Amino acid sequence: MNDRADSMQMLQAFSETYFWKPMLAFYNVFEMGALWEYFDNVALMAPVLDLGCSDGFVMSVLVGMLGLSKSDVGLDLDFGRLRLARDKGCHGALVRSIGEKLPFRDDTFGSLISLKTLDAVSDLQLVLREAGRVVRPAGTLVMTVVTETFYQHLWPYHFLRALGLHWLARDYQARVQRRFGCRYRLNADQWSAQLTAAGWIVEQVKPFFGPKAIKIHSFLLLKPLRIFGLLFPLRRYPALTLRLGRVVAWFLARFVRDTTSDADKGGMVLIVARNMRANGG
Repeated sequence: MNDRADSMQMLQAFSETYFWKPMLAFYNVFEMGALWEYFDNVALMAPVLDLGCSDGFVMSVLVGMLGLSKSDVGLDLDFGRLRLARDKGCHGALVRSIGEKLPFRDDTFGSLISLKTLDAVSDLQLVLREAGRVVRPAGTLVMTVVTETFYQHLWPYHFLRALGLHWLARDYQARVQRRFGCRYRLNADQWSAQLTAAGWIVEQVKPFFGPKAIKIHSFLLLKPLRIFGLLFPLRRYPALTLRLGRVVAWFLARFVRDTTSDADKGGMVLIVARNMRANGG
């Protein structure tokens, strides 16, 4: 994090929105910290496509806290998420589609941002090439994805291996991967190679969410802590949501402060790439 006060402000915002899913609030603070550092010096070229916009809350934080202009188009496959994104008002338009067949003309966008999405698509190369088609030559792709390192630092994985239960440790990794909907387990170099093969020039690879944070995150994934999910219906009551968010933020704050020193070994990466397709290519 660049600044403790800023990270705590983000933690509060995410905890109020995802009080019923603290592992998501916890992760989003680290992702936003990586994005904060990048966007502090770089502006996205308009128009911007948000590929995998989900419920729009992350984009709303980018707009509200980082001062980004709102995305021109948000794209997602889930109707429910698109309805939530519409309420956030951080996209000029919302489109339901898949990444493998983007419903836009060539060279429509100046930039594309895709957060924790490309590791879940069915055909990665096709999506990356479609992104290169709709983004103008020399346009920018900003993406975050999970890497193989993430699965190597889950603490139940290490615990099971210490007991000699190697097959169960591998099964736990696979179950976590399925839960997150991730189809690919690539390291940072392999992600870069995928982008290069699809016609992108990789300009920056920044790891974040280090081993300490991953261990805390995997603790928050444990089944007993899924009791937080029972609080989901309470999101209809703003005053109560605010109080619950403050409790979750207080609970998570100590972990955020103590898990930022090993980000260079992170299980997530922020990758920035430029479209090297020639005009008319």
